Amino acid sequence: MILTSLYVANTSYFLLQSMVQCKLSCFVGLKSGYRGWYVDIGPVVGTADKIWTISLNHESNRTPIVLLHGLGAGVALWCLNLDSLAATRPVYAIDILGK
Repeated sequence: MILTSLYVANTSYFLLQSMVQCKLSCFVGLKSGYRGWYVDIGPVVGTADKIWTISLNHESNRTPIVLLHGLGAGVALWCLNLDSLAATRPVYAIDILGK
């Protein structure tokens, strides 16, 4: 099962780690190195909300591409395109809040 959103509010550490492992399994086949981290966005829905973000080729000085998915999707939506996009410029994929 692939998670389509990684919105985190008041989630147990174990559940959070399980969600991260599922999300990361989508990126196993990438040829480009990537970095993933949570961005703290403050109290939006809960008391300490975070969104999952990944970056590829962040060393490049070229204008970055920022990928924002639609409602009901997540950063895994871009898995098949990330290597091609990151070949020429930085890529940031942000898992925006959703239902």
